[in-house]
Amino acid sequence: MQKKSLAFLLVLALIFLPFTKQKLSAQILGSGMREVSVSGWYDDFNYILRKYDNDGKRVTIKVNIRSGKETIISEPKTDRELFMESLPADASPGPGDVISPDNKSIVFLRNDGLFYYSKDNKSLRKLIDSGNAVNISFSPDCSKIAYTKNGDLYVYDLIAFREIRLTFDASDTIYNG
Repeated sequence: MQKKSLAFLLVLALIFLPFTKQKLSAQILGSGMREVSVSGWYDDFNYILRKYDNDGKRVTIKVNIRSGKETIISEPKTDRELFMESLPADASPGPGDVISPDNKSIVFLRNDGLFYYSKDNKSLRKLIDSGNAVNISFSPDCSKIAYTKNGDLYVYDLIAFREIRLTFDASDTIYNG
């Protein structure tokens, strides 16, 4: 009896699986949006779809697998998104800029120097004058910044606000960092 029930369920699954797959594909492709991605299941009956609306804004949608009904769901903003919103208008991050692991500060590299912005006290501070620092990274506790400048390694202590040079042997053949 169990074998017959199992076989019956298997036959039903094989019959209806192509229709479900076609419906899912039609829902995604028929949405008329670009860069559509299914990111997982919301619950047993709804999957999560991420796409762009008509205004070009990214939205997250819960889609019922049976009816195809779409419901926009809001996602809480990440710490990084909240941090990015807290930045001053003239402090938009560029490719060489580094956000701290705790998303509370950022180091900006510009032609005229290396700058540090703290979300907590909303201050922008110039750390060094020249903008030729590379390989910038925060320490795990976010109290220091390491970087390479003119081929030597440096650490900037964000508590004492001082630069510490770690190596002195940079040359055409030796590059630290």
